[in-house]
Amino acid sequence: ETASRPGSQGWMSNDGRLLRKARSRSFAKCQRGPRSPCLLLSLTAVATAAGRGRGDGVTTGWNAGWGFKVHGGLPTMPAKLQSRYWLNQSLVGYFVANSSGLANASELTAESRLGIVGIGWNLAHAQTMKTGGLEWYEAKQAAALKRARPDVGVMVLRNTEVVSTFWSAFREAETRTELWLQRAGGPITESWDPAAPGEGSATPKYFLNFSEPATRDWWLHSYVAPALDDPNIDGVYTDCSCGNARGYEPTEAEWEGRQIAFDAALTLAISKGKWFSAWEGAAVTPAPTNADDCVDAMIRLLAEGADAQHAMQLHGFWSGFEVRKTTIAAFLIARGASAAIVLPPYDRPMLSGMVTLDGVDINADPGTPLGSPKQSGTSFSRVYTKADVSLDCKSFVANIVFKTPVRPS
Repeated sequence: ETASRPGSQGWMSNDGRLLRKARSRSFAKCQRGPRSPCLLLSLTAVATAAGRGRGDGVTTGWNAGWGFKVHGGLPTMPAKLQSRYWLNQSLVGYFVANSSGLANASELTAESRLGIVGIGWNLAHAQTMKTGGLEWYEAKQAAALKRARPDVGVMVLRNTEVVSTFWSAFREAETRTELWLQRAGGPITESWDPAAPGEGSATPKYFLNFSEPATRDWWLHSYVAPALDDPNIDGVYTDCSCGNARGYEPTEAEWEGRQIAFDAALTLAISKGKWFSAWEGAAVTPAPTNADDCVDAMIRLLAEGADAQHAMQLHGFWSGFEVRKTTIAAFLIARGASAAIVLPPYDRPMLSGMVTLDGVDINADPGTPLGSPKQSGTSFSRVYTKADVSLDCKSFVANIVFKTPVRPS
């Protein structure tokens, strides 16, 4: 598995590409059509793909965004999260949480500046590692974020490989041996590592046995679906342990079963008007890094930005939590309605001023695009109602010139 979203051509077999086209159509149908047939459509498509064997609709290996590979990327965002052009609203931060409890007032202010906040598994971890109840804290945190800024997007994490004791759903199902991979003597367990500073040893994690239909049913209906039913939660983002259990090799049935479960959750999210995403892998696409890769990267990004069936999460290169100006320019030039710049994982609370944009005010409003992006040789540009944006790939220099003053910080 690679850490970046593949291009639109040449990364899957012919059957896989046909499946991707079918999946793109299913995204559109799920967003437009009735809800119950939507879930049936996904399960049927995935079961058919799984029957053909891996490589044709089933992935192997691990990264946080593995499940999106057969779909060619992320589904589009819900309408309320689309076409938001303020720069702060174009940022998504994952794993944002205070391990000691709910966010305080200053943390809420900082977090609610983002377009989308992904609440982390470490929210109130000092308590949940002992008693469970992360779902309760997630609901409280989501409600607080919505009070701070009603249009902020709020996501919560659900793991696609392991589950641990800080989720109450796990505690209620811990003794169901059919749900977890087993060794002689009991379920395969490892430490959820590392523990947050000052919290002692890490909690155990159990590995999901997706070859069992009961596991797929529990994972979807008891673990993922309740979050999608919360009116203050706009979607779910995925993560994994991102490596096989030590000394264990997954079976073909497990690879196939996890894709069936993942796709059922993806389709359920779309049917409820929620988003399903991840922070790496096929869920993100890389920004240009230097003059050598800039032209090829921009041509790829222009195609992805024009793809109305998928969302773009641009993965940039940072100094700390500063987004480079070239990344911002590439994003503004290539983006479509369903797009965001993904920040590096936080694993901590977000304090005011922690995220910065290189040479650009985080509160700046470029306005809306006036037409399509333009390419002239090695230069790319786009005109917005309130800004002119360009990226010269030969010199790898970005220019973002605002026509009106930005909103005060």
